[in-house]
Amino acid sequence: MRLPDLVAYQAAVQHPSTAFADPELRAASVTTGRLGLPRAVAGNFAVTYQLRQGARRWAVRCFHRDAVDRAQRYAAISQTLLTLRSDAFVQIAYLPAGVRVGQAWYPVTKMPWLDGRTLNRAVEERLGRPTALHDLEQRFVQLVADLGRHGVAHGDLQHGNILVDPSGVLRLVDYDGMFVPALRGLNASEAGDPNYQHPGRHDQFDANLDRFSALVVVVALRALAARPGLWQMYNSDDNLLFRRADFAAPSRSALIRDLTALSETRDLVAHLARVCVDDYARIPSLDDFLRLGPGTPRTTAVVPIAPLHASILNRLYGPSPASQRQRPSVPLHLAILNRLYTPPAATAIAPGPSPARRPLSAAPRSWKVRRKAAQEALAFSADGRFVVTADRAGKVCVRETASGRTAATWTHPSRVVGLACSARGEHVAVLGADGGLAQRRLASGSSAVRSPATLTSTLADRLALVSSGPAGVVVASGGSGSDIRVWDAAHIRRFRGGLAPVSSLALTLDGTLVAAGAADGGVRCWSVATGALVGAATEPAPVVALAISADGSRLASFCPGPCVQLRTLPGGGAIDQLPIHEPVVRLTFSSDGRRLAAGTRSGQVIVWDLGSMARLHQVAAPGGQVTGLAFSPDGGTLAAITEDGVVGIRALDVAKPRGVPSRQPRTRRTRRQPVVALTPADWLRSLLRRVATGP
Repeated sequence: MRLPDLVAYQAAVQHPSTAFADPELRAASVTTGRLGLPRAVAGNFAVTYQLRQGARRWAVRCFHRDAVDRAQRYAAISQTLLTLRSDAFVQIAYLPAGVRVGQAWYPVTKMPWLDGRTLNRAVEERLGRPTALHDLEQRFVQLVADLGRHGVAHGDLQHGNILVDPSGVLRLVDYDGMFVPALRGLNASEAGDPNYQHPGRHDQFDANLDRFSALVVVVALRALAARPGLWQMYNSDDNLLFRRADFAAPSRSALIRDLTALSETRDLVAHLARVCVDDYARIPSLDDFLRLGPGTPRTTAVVPIAPLHASILNRLYGPSPASQRQRPSVPLHLAILNRLYTPPAATAIAPGPSPARRPLSAAPRSWKVRRKAAQEALAFSADGRFVVTADRAGKVCVRETASGRTAATWTHPSRVVGLACSARGEHVAVLGADGGLAQRRLASGSSAVRSPATLTSTLADRLALVSSGPAGVVVASGGSGSDIRVWDAAHIRRFRGGLAPVSSLALTLDGTLVAAGAADGGVRCWSVATGALVGAATEPAPVVALAISADGSRLASFCPGPCVQLRTLPGGGAIDQLPIHEPVVRLTFSSDGRRLAAGTRSGQVIVWDLGSMARLHQVAAPGGQVTGLAFSPDGGTLAAITEDGVVGIRALDVAKPRGVPSRQPRTRRTRRQPVVALTPADWLRSLLRRVATGP
């Protein structure tokens, strides 16, 4: 069923007496904003309005994303809530014919309006007051215990869905993804906020859905009670402290390093880091997690090993030829490696059942290949293991990120203009210039799902982008006029631009925000779900490159001039400028929003650190103009493609990037010692001496 958008709901609910079927809502009035329009709170699946009659108030949610089993789920949820004795929940009614838009009736949910502040605002008010934050933590722990005792799960336990009322009681809102025993056997209807979810969560649906979110909230509250300054460093209004990039690569997380340095959180954050890399099914309950003590046995996790050391160790302890005697494992050497490679309060390399037979893996390396045809589309898989590219002839290639080895290839029926890997990491959406959209399996390239033919009409434009998030595939197109069109699983929307033709487009990886730059310098950004304008600005010249950060808080743009402009969202106000002396054709943010990369017309790739505004890398991508840029999900590598057929991967996390002038003060040079080639035995002996003498 095609559901109305925000504009249609806004027009309908202005007149409750004709819009609603429920007698109480028909007699109520809708709360309005400064302009006299209904005050709306937009979410991923619904828009919420407040209606009141005298002292009574209700929250009415009108859905803009369809779900075939929504009625079944809400019937079970509302019936379960009738039997629960918990202050966390309120009764909710699902009304299949709740609101009339035009001549059609659409479903709504109705529940009492809850007063209170969202958890992030409540935490912000308590910063600098450890006792108040500890009290909030204890109330949250009790809330999680109540959910477990009743055998239910909220499904999207995050700051925006937790309200703290004036008396300090915690209340939960937004029950779309809730699990109750009567729904056992179904898949999850949503995956939850990624800043609170385990990397391994997909469509699991049981009473344990909130386990990882609970760990994230408790560690954040305890850390802020100990060090309030973390709020300014890591809060983005879309989280408390953690982001999904911290869970995807804990060993590279600056936040986890900072929390490891705090005695109050050292053990907990080390345990959380292990949970992130462990299997989803092994997430502990909050009670078990908080019982962690200094002497608690720790499970093992993969620790990055330097490539040279990995190759030597594989030679010494890897599989031996059949003619040779199998080398025994040497616990002393493993202890040495644990001391050299294990960060404070982190995991260790354990001997395991057969360490002498297990090769150690090295980190991804930089590489590049050159193809005959111009490369035109690029995407990373959700776990970063693969990079997918497509050329002008329609050939799609899946390569391993670490080695560049080809894993799968196939040919699309038309020239490929966009690629996007699914949030679960199993499929890649391939968008053709003829409007054909197909989903293929990454591992084999075989067909998975083909999209409806109605998409074809959206691609009469010269610019097109595709993204694939938890809610599905989203396509944006523009360039033939001043408007852009966005297609998702529900319908096609048109976003009104200015007076000049669209010259550039940007789409977030999850398809929640779309931005357009115009030939007259206009920049606009919209919410895909609601159609609301979330940012606007004007540049002095045509905008030729755009990018939106994954969390939707920043917008980068370039028009012919000496700098890349950074703006804040929502709004569009200027934040800073990044100087550059070459025409930029591509921009992209890292998934954590801390880095920005630019590809130039001459083939240069430049990477900035947005915390210090320093230029980290400047490297050439031989092959002419850059046609695509993408960071890996953990931000450690950057992929680039060019019009001359080059596909390249650049490892970024090195001590001193090439091509970037050092900003450190000059030091007096000393005579270098001669390089001596060591045998593997000499190398291990030197390690033994280093450990024996200590730091």
